[in-house]
Amino acid sequence: MKRRYFLMAAVASATLLAGCKQGPNETFLGYWKDLDDNMPVHIKPNGNEYMARLGLYNMPAKETSPGIITIETANPLQLKFDSKTNQLQNVDLNKTIVFQRINEEEFKILDQKWNNPNFQSPTK
Repeated sequence: MKRRYFLMAAVASATLLAGCKQGPNETFLGYWKDLDDNMPVHIKPNGNEYMARLGLYNMPAKETSPGIITIETANPLQLKFDSKTNQLQNVDLNKTIVFQRINEEEFKILDQKWNNPNFQSPTK
């Protein structure tokens, strides 16, 4: 009898824990810009993961550990969210990359610049 109750409690606990993680972390979602060269980034949900649009390219992304998103570029870009500054900052300490949250209007303006074939990035 005790085994049956234990088994029912274990199944109920597992079901509860499995249901806790529903979809991507909303902290990462939205519009961002690279503070170095103003490259626009749009991170949106893609099932239980993310799709990140960096400049002209859509790239898959996922939360690899709590508070860290990895964007699958040629060299995967790992970014952690800093709640004090409301920024995404790279985990790699050799090079500093910081993304500041922006609104949709600012994203559209930056996106038009990056989609213009005559636009030259200020860091190139």
